[in-house]
Amino acid sequence: MLLLSLFALSSAAHKARSSPKPKVRAITAFINLDRARYQIQISEAVRFLKYAQTVFESRGYTVETLRIATQPFPEYTMFASSQ
Repeated sequence: MLLLSLFALSSAAHKARSSPKPKVRAITAFINLDRARYQIQISEAVRFLKYAQTVFESRGYTVETLRIATQPFPEYTMFASSQ
């Protein structure tokens, strides 16, 4: 009985190690765009996202997409027209 239990535990541990990790749907950087710095902000966000993707993938995850989210479009279009 003990041998059977050890075999079952060993088998379960092997399955846990070999089971695939879930996909990471998206890694998102949130930026509040500043008209004077938007190019730098986007560049820094892209650099961070690529680093994060490398870290996740090095740990066995598949990253499907990288995204950048900003404030709502009307906020920076109104900002641009008010200056």
